[in-house]
Amino acid sequence: MTNLKIMKIKPITISFSIILISIIFYTSFFSSTLMTNENKSDSEAEVPIITPKSSGVVVEWTWMMGNKTADAYGDYGTKGVPDSANFPGGRYGATSSTDINGNLWLFGGVGLATTGASDFLNDLWLFNKTSQEWTWISGNKTTYEFGVYGTKGDPDSANYPGGRDLAVSWIDKEGNFWLFGGLGLNETTSGRLTDLWRFNITSSEWTWMAGSKFINVDGVYGTKGDPDSANYPGSRYDSVSWNDTNGNLWLFGGWGHTESGSYGRLNDVWRYNITSSEWTWISGNKTNNAIGVYGTEGDPDSANYPGARRYTGYCTDTNGNLWIFGGHAEIGGENRMNELWRLNMTSYEWTWMSGSQTNNLNGVYGTKGAPNSANYPGGRYSAVIWADTNGDIWVFGGVGYPETGSYGSLNDLWKFDITSHEWTWTSGYKTLDQNGVYGTMGIPDSANSPGARSGSAFWTGADGEFYLFGGSGYPDTGALGFLNDLWIFEHSISKTTPLYYADDDDDANDDDDETIPFGNYYLLFVVIAIISLIVIIKRKAILKK
Repeated sequence: MTNLKIMKIKPITISFSIILISIIFYTSFFSSTLMTNENKSDSEAEVPIITPKSSGVVVEWTWMMGNKTADAYGDYGTKGVPDSANFPGGRYGATSSTDINGNLWLFGGVGLATTGASDFLNDLWLFNKTSQEWTWISGNKTTYEFGVYGTKGDPDSANYPGGRDLAVSWIDKEGNFWLFGGLGLNETTSGRLTDLWRFNITSSEWTWMAGSKFINVDGVYGTKGDPDSANYPGSRYDSVSWNDTNGNLWLFGGWGHTESGSYGRLNDVWRYNITSSEWTWISGNKTNNAIGVYGTEGDPDSANYPGARRYTGYCTDTNGNLWIFGGHAEIGGENRMNELWRLNMTSYEWTWMSGSQTNNLNGVYGTKGAPNSANYPGGRYSAVIWADTNGDIWVFGGVGYPETGSYGSLNDLWKFDITSHEWTWTSGYKTLDQNGVYGTMGIPDSANSPGARSGSAFWTGADGEFYLFGGSGYPDTGALGFLNDLWIFEHSISKTTPLYYADDDDDANDDDDETIPFGNYYLLFVVIAIISLIVIIKRKAILKK
């Protein structure tokens, strides 16, 4: 048998080899990156940094369907029959809700039907997210239709609400669609409404459930916290609506009537129990134009409440709490605000979360993609907001103040981190009245963005995606008009913190940032080699003694 000579490699040689290989690897990579930068102009050259340029959020809008021109008529097809050729006409102030299957419901607004001029609409639509098809469910395909109320509490296939905009809606646990108030038409005339309706998705019948069929009606508040069949909110529009976990319907604020015969901005909170058919006045004032009680930023308190307001952005978070942002509020007159509030649906306490008590502020945008405690959106109304699956709050568009100058239509997208309480400007522009960047229909792109707009309908899906429809805004080219484009917004958040090469260009389409490959592994490699070297040296020193 042949004797094999076993070659022994000293541990210290291995350590030095590891360090040498690491240095060669890092130098080779770093030199190639510098050479790439040298071939760029000064404005394109990249500067190495070791902190993320952004918060790790990849933002993409996708134009799903509809027109990229303004003032398009609808294509209704056959009532009750889905079709890929169907779509609602351009409109402003439609109300929208997401059903238990994740499908999107849309009702009314001011806009265009199949022909003629824009006016109040009462058409009910369903968008199926799976088939990507619109269905005209109920109502008329003409404008300015008066309501048919029938008998309160009795469903009837002949019933339907009159045309209206700036109403609110809900979906109950059975999937039925509910509608309240708005500015529009009752049986004979137009005005502010306080009627509550239910559309049964099984029978396709409308039922006038509660409230009055007259316009401009004062509210009946009763005793705060006590449900009563005689109670109901006054006529109003521009309100906020949401559901709780028990299936109750909730309502906040708007522009409408109080108990005393006056009308204006409101901050009252109401709950409607579907089982008992009773309204309860929960909190806020039963007078109009009340000034807010802010308390301490970030601290919930039963004494806190937002000032009266309309055109308020709103959503619920993953815990069922209500969030509102901005709006036309009462601070010495009608003003555009940028405060963010949360209503805890367990304690019914309001918390002033962010923003200023000062009205009509310009935004502080900072660097796109970079969170900063100094950042905040400008004061605005008619923005849309939603909560993602992490509980962070997003705000898009509206009419308000950009970085400098007076107010107008916006298409900036912001994220509020509920942990750090920092705002990040993530997409869109910090200037006014921008046209949309549509890209290719159905293809997501970080360069895409809806045009500046207000009065849009919106939905949030269970998996965190956000849908935006229409409004009064700017299309692909041209002037302000009624829109019927459907967009989806999706974002992804990096689970690691890579080392970035970030360019010094604050361009809206920054998508060419480079990440150092194996950067973190290199550091670990060197640390292990150094530790092993120290251990070997100490061991040799001990052996010599």
